Amino acid sequence: MKKPFALTIVAAMAVGCGSSDDGPSKADFVKKADAVCAKGDKQIDAAASRTFTGKKVPNQAVLTRFIKAESLPAVRKQIDDIKKLEPPKGDEDKVKAITDGVDDALAKTEAQPQLAIAGGAKNPFTGPNKLARDYGLKRCGAESN
Repeated sequence: MKKPFALTIVAAMAVGCGSSDDGPSKADFVKKADAVCAKGDKQIDAAASRTFTGKKVPNQAVLTRFIKAESLPAVRKQIDDIKKLEPPKGDEDKVKAITDGVDDALAKTEAQPQLAIAGGAKNPFTGPNKLARDYGLKRCGAESN
């Protein structure tokens, strides 16, 4: 008995689709990771708009509350969501260095929230942000406005 042509095509496609396990391209990974960061950044920006409504510079207590209640949980969600993405084949160590760096920065900043607003090398996110930018990420690791 002859197989119908369509069945042969479907079988050939199934074999072809299953034979390659290269994972996502770097461009696809960057696009997905940056989308995660863009979404998280919008949440942080919305929370900042609600929290910082006046023209006065917020005091340390208000900044610390905002960092602990809004910024750090949003960044934690971003990094957790990025960890769920499959990294490009061969880039696993680079992606892990970024996510591990952010995990370390989160731990330090949770212990000392004022570090989140420190400049330069004092800010624990400086290193992982640079790794993210060097990798090609645009939103993840972007300097704050």
